[in-house]
Amino acid sequence: MDFKKIKRYLTIGLIILVLIGIFIGFLKLKQRRSNAVISKTIEEKVSRIVELSTIKYNYTDVLSYKDSKQVSGLNIPLTEKSFIVQYSGYLKAGIDMKSIEVNLENKDTIQVVMDKAKVLENVIEEEKVKFFDERDGIFNKLNFKDLYEVLIGEKEKMKADAIEKGLLTEAEDNAEEILLSLLEAMEFKNIIIRFK
Repeated sequence: MDFKKIKRYLTIGLIILVLIGIFIGFLKLKQRRSNAVISKTIEEKVSRIVELSTIKYNYTDVLSYKDSKQVSGLNIPLTEKSFIVQYSGYLKAGIDMKSIEVNLENKDTIQVVMDKAKVLENVIEEEKVKFFDERDGIFNKLNFKDLYEVLIGEKEKMKADAIEKGLLTEAEDNAEEILLSLLEAMEFKNIIIRFK
């Protein structure tokens, strides 16, 4: 090899190294960010609740989400976005105490009639949400709305699954057991509990 070829290869190598350095520097500059959080309470309200939670259903689930733009049923390249999320939450079920009607038939007999059990709380614990394998599509970026919609849908799915597995029936059984023990302690002999 002659000196001119070596010089040309060294120049090209040096240019490539400079470009790589500029690219890495650009990525590091892009990673810096400044956060500002401004919070203002726009409404406050304290409400009285009269509920008897009789059962709590805890869950942890993992969800894989994928989305891509399509034309005529075919995925468009570079538009697929995805993430895997692990989340935990709980459901509380029980009785709305406002619905309870009590009839004293005599000093030994009491009848309690109340609405059927319902889900009183359905919560996903934000501090336990973990993301894995987040991927943006070049032309279809991940955003907060994607996560929000997915988790709202999952809350409703978990609620439906728990109800199907007998959550409300178990809540009613527990409510009946609690009321029976209270009323027996009050020395009622004949206790009638009904759900309407």
